[in-house]
Amino acid sequence: MKSSTPPTSASPTFTTVTASGSVAVAEGASFDIATPLLPTTDHTATGLTAQMLAGGPIGAFETVCIHTTTDEVVISDADAIATMPVIGIAPAAISDTNTGTILLQGFIRDDTWNWTLGGILYADNTTAGGMTQTAPSGTGDLVQAVGVALSADVVYFNPSLTLVEVA
Repeated sequence: MKSSTPPTSASPTFTTVTASGSVAVAEGASFDIATPLLPTTDHTATGLTAQMLAGGPIGAFETVCIHTTTDEVVISDADAIATMPVIGIAPAAISDTNTGTILLQGFIRDDTWNWTLGGILYADNTTAGGMTQTAPSGTGDLVQAVGVALSADVVYFNPSLTLVEVA
């Protein structure tokens, strides 16, 4: 990839940028994903994503983990270590054995959510693939923070890889 430095007054707009090597951000600079803090469009997600193979059907807005045997993403469930930790969330449904987009970190909006502003979100132990603002508390449940509510229907999704098992 050829390296070049655009003029400081340039504000290029790109639809897609493909790099075959690395992308460097200069010291003191930032990479802006240009998403409003509170996205206004329902069913939008912006951030770091990966294309991943589904090891079963995954619904839109369901959290996922890596299956420990097949290396595919499957719906997470805080009831068992085999379905944890959450590594991402599906912005759209993915059929079994298909590849789909998984948001690893970023902003996601669903107008059916009704979160408490500023509340921590956890992997759910009662609804597989769900999130909750009540930390799991049953014996053997796994507690994992996966994000924070920026509004009733917008989440900053950033799953911690720290799991705590409830004794």
